[in-house]
Amino acid sequence: MGCNVCHEVRVSRGVTRVKLIATSPASLCLTCHSDKNAAALKGTVHSPGVSDYLKCHDPHTSDNKFQLLKPPSGDEKSNLCLKCHRIGVDVPEKGCRHLALDRGCHTCHNEQAQKIESAKIQHPGAI
Repeated sequence: MGCNVCHEVRVSRGVTRVKLIATSPASLCLTCHSDKNAAALKGTVHSPGVSDYLKCHDPHTSDNKFQLLKPPSGDEKSNLCLKCHRIGVDVPEKGCRHLALDRGCHTCHNEQAQKIESAKIQHPGAI
């Protein structure tokens, strides 16, 4: 894929301007990912079109699966999830492996769960 798949490039009076072809980064994702359905998204952290996708994904190039900035597991410094979540508070330090590392945050933290019982989520095996 080239730059023109996502960007419009214009040169005027010696000035080059590059902009997205869509009105927002989220809507840009859907130009290629509009075919995604619930079955295809099972086990992912979010559905395509989330507005802050740049926190986790590199739109240009990445050696990681799903164009992720970092792997979703590993030591504290290199773990993508721990960029925003803290060990011991958001992710249990002992007692269980956080499901997000295996199945994605969406497994427990989703809108449906949030609405049921105000979603006081218990992490299985947490101390």
